[in-house]
Amino acid sequence: VVDLTEAIAVRKAKYEYHMETPLGNAAKFYWIDASVLKAWVLGDDIGHSVAATTSETTEYVCPHNKLRPEKSHQLKRVSEQLYRELCSVVHAGPSVVLSSENYCASIVSQCTHDRLKRNLALLAKDSDDQFVISRKWISCWKVCVHHALGLKQPPSKVLEAQDWLASTAINEDLQCDHGNLQPKLKKQVRSISAALWAELAAEYSVSAVFPTQSTVECPDCVADASTQQVAHTHAKNERNQLLSDYPALFRLYKRPLDRVDWVAANEPVVLMSSAWLHEWKQYIDDVAEDAPSDISSLARCDHGKYAVPSWILEQMGDPIRRLQWPDQLQHGDDEVKKMDMAMVSADEWADLCLVYKAASSAPLSFVMTESQGGGQWGVLDDKHGFVNQPDIRCQLCELKLETAKVALSVDFQNQPVTVVVLREEEAIPSTGKQGGDDEDELESRAAAQRRRRSSRSTRRTNPTYRVTCSADDTVSLLKHRILEQCETAPSHQLLYFGGTLLDNATSLKHAGIQAHDVVYLKALTDETPSEVLDLVTHDGEDDSQVGFRHSAMSRRGDTATSSWVCDACTFVNESPLHRLAVCEICHSGV
Repeated sequence: VVDLTEAIAVRKAKYEYHMETPLGNAAKFYWIDASVLKAWVLGDDIGHSVAATTSETTEYVCPHNKLRPEKSHQLKRVSEQLYRELCSVVHAGPSVVLSSENYCASIVSQCTHDRLKRNLALLAKDSDDQFVISRKWISCWKVCVHHALGLKQPPSKVLEAQDWLASTAINEDLQCDHGNLQPKLKKQVRSISAALWAELAAEYSVSAVFPTQSTVECPDCVADASTQQVAHTHAKNERNQLLSDYPALFRLYKRPLDRVDWVAANEPVVLMSSAWLHEWKQYIDDVAEDAPSDISSLARCDHGKYAVPSWILEQMGDPIRRLQWPDQLQHGDDEVKKMDMAMVSADEWADLCLVYKAASSAPLSFVMTESQGGGQWGVLDDKHGFVNQPDIRCQLCELKLETAKVALSVDFQNQPVTVVVLREEEAIPSTGKQGGDDEDELESRAAAQRRRRSSRSTRRTNPTYRVTCSADDTVSLLKHRILEQCETAPSHQLLYFGGTLLDNATSLKHAGIQAHDVVYLKALTDETPSEVLDLVTHDGEDDSQVGFRHSAMSRRGDTATSSWVCDACTFVNESPLHRLAVCEICHSGV
């Protein structure tokens, strides 16, 4: 018995040491029957006569003379040293299947192909649905399986599905913080069979297991959602009640801040912070937002007075005209951004002060006069109403702000210019300012044409493009930028501003074009006069042209410009222009 125990212990030690070859991939190894190896380790052959085992390998070998993957669980891979130990005991050696070989790649591929098809068939079955799984996860898995089977799938969809499977465990997107199923996910889940779940769980990581029969929505999350719904309803009712109790606030909430057609003569108008009004409207719209703080007062200038923006002053002469808020508020410097003002009526201001505390009890105010010639400036006092204070405005700071506004419009950088395409029979408008009379007339004419039903051509509107450019760009460069949005070649473009045909070599600044102005475009025809062709088709190589030295096409000196047009291929290069510049497309030098 002692000898038997010692022999078995020695065999176990040899098995643990020689089970796998430690010599790397180049070492020789063998596949043997697992039952033979187990009998040898347990010493079943000691003291007994063991018959020689057969070397028949037919059942384990594929047609390629390699190991069948489905038979691998019946065999054990051992090192050459352990194989020799077995041969010294088992006559004729154990059942050797292969040596120094692994799985058959062809059979592995075929088995994988069959397994994927089998899993897709399991997914298609409606019976035996025992587990809940994420619909998005199983959809991504299905896309990857179709791709592996050679079925055509969009590459972007395959990449997205692969990323999802690699980064998300099964049911991870369904699991709540409490480890249970999130509520209200009926459309985001589906059921699968136990057989398919076993296949997926063996291959992918699992975040949570949700059996169909026992899985319910997380009770804690359901309670939290109910509490949040009650709070949401309460907050919404509070806001609705506020607008119901104060009709003036309801009117202010519904009215856009840039409207001025409500201003009446001889009625005080209060100027307040437009940023605060935006925050207040957002609070009314979104129950998740907190109530705004106290109404902030308007900033005074260094002289202790107010600098009123020019576009508000203009309304005092024309109260019916819609206020045009300049885009410089978003792109300008700090001086322009300080003009944070919006207009509210006296009763709207009074209701705001009742609900929210105002930092100033006497806000800046003005009263329109019936003569349309201006108005009075002052403050709105709680006791005395409107109090006239002619010196409350700072003329010096208003001039400074207006100068900054004009500078941003004239020397603009990367600002839009509106390009309106005219048809051949349309007249050229004589102005190009936003909101000008000719533009209004053009819009009115287009609206009238849309109402007519006699012809399809008369119902067409004028195509309009917003082209980003700078004041120093030439008309020629502007045409190339227009080409990026429409199909009219630069050599066939006729650009008009203020009723005047623009020269290719002239810069936008010297043509009088400012940010947000309107330029009108017509295409060249066979009836275009020769003098017009000469003006718009020459390349502007003469340095004596007006504005040439200020244009993006200027090559005199070493001053670099932000962009330039290649003469060879007409590509607009965004790199600085200098004497050694090379086109990015055709590599032609300047």
